[in-house]
Amino acid sequence: DILACIAGYNSSCTLAGAPIYNDAGLVHIAVGSSSPSVSSAGDYTFRVWNSDIYRASFDLQLVIDKGCKKIGIVYQNDDFGQGALAVAQDMLKKNGIENPVAEGYLLGETKDFNTIITKLKNADCDGLFLIADEAELAAICVQCKDQGYTPFISATGTYNPAVISLGGEAVEGIVGDGFWDPANKPAEVEEYFKKYNEAYNKSDEDPTSPCAYSAIYMIASAFENGCETRQAVQEYLANLKDFKTVVGTLSFDENGDVKIPLVGLTIKDGQFVLAN
Repeated sequence: DILACIAGYNSSCTLAGAPIYNDAGLVHIAVGSSSPSVSSAGDYTFRVWNSDIYRASFDLQLVIDKGCKKIGIVYQNDDFGQGALAVAQDMLKKNGIENPVAEGYLLGETKDFNTIITKLKNADCDGLFLIADEAELAAICVQCKDQGYTPFISATGTYNPAVISLGGEAVEGIVGDGFWDPANKPAEVEEYFKKYNEAYNKSDEDPTSPCAYSAIYMIASAFENGCETRQAVQEYLANLKDFKTVVGTLSFDENGDVKIPLVGLTIKDGQFVLAN
């Protein structure tokens, strides 16, 4: 009697679950899952999140636009990191930019990044692309500061309040992506976070929860439009176009992907602001 799921936060979980959901003919909509491999995970796999074909390219372009000549990459060594790494290295090659160092780390296990940072320094990397979420991102920035290493840094996990609370002064000036101008969020986004934070006694404004919220309304729309079987829900979502959500007006493509427009963000004086 289950007709659809909001399921799969991060790429490895989504890709592990996708064969099971697809074998059962059960729609699952993932969030926080950016690996390009999710696009080919099956007809019943959808996501309200950007593929790294768009997102990693966007974040890396922020370093390229800064004029960096040698760009090092530090990546989470799993489906998420490996997918974004491939996108990034291909992009650097096409732009004729050196990538002398590409080092992976283990999520939740790697705490000391000093050896990697020494390699980056010795290779004269003036730019750094971090394929990392908040905890490791902040740790890398703190350890860079401790070593007196000051490359221009762009990261996939920048727009998360925990980055500032964990990284402090060490994360000042790093850049990344977001769905909106933090100082001028759309009214519906402001209203969403107001209700969310009141309901759960939080003060968060990360971009993941509104994506899950949007996914719920997409599935609800399928029910409201008469879908009573798993196959009917899949067919409805596969053809869903111009659906208004708190993260924009979205359409699923032939791979079950959406493209949420991104803006460049930076951290200035302990606050998220638009990047120049």
